[in-house]
Amino acid sequence: MLPGVLLLPLALVGGRSARLQKFDAMLAACSLPASSIECIGDRKLRILFGGVNAAVSEERVRRAFEVVYVDLGPVRVAGDIIFSKLQRVASDALDEGCVLSLEDTDPQALHKARQLFDAIDRDASQARASS
Repeated sequence: MLPGVLLLPLALVGGRSARLQKFDAMLAACSLPASSIECIGDRKLRILFGGVNAAVSEERVRRAFEVVYVDLGPVRVAGDIIFSKLQRVASDALDEGCVLSLEDTDPQALHKARQLFDAIDRDASQARASS
């Protein structure tokens, strides 16, 4: 037995697999600028998109998710379902056009504005409208 050989995910043997390419495409489709994330009404979805951005920006975290996605079938199925939902929300956030008017806004100011809006939107009507 060769040391370290069994530690490699099977998908990495022989180059970039279709699963890795799909994973890369899903991450790319769900990576949004901060201004787009703040336009999403649902707080939980904003947190998920922030997590996607963090995973994309930190190579070791991205690599860990990649290995889990490729090597564990049940996680891959759940990931496909979650990313399918996130891709629809990401597309809607980009299509809403608020990005064009907010892209030059300071990200911290935008986040504070979102927090203020959420505090005022007590009945979460905006969050339900975007779900």
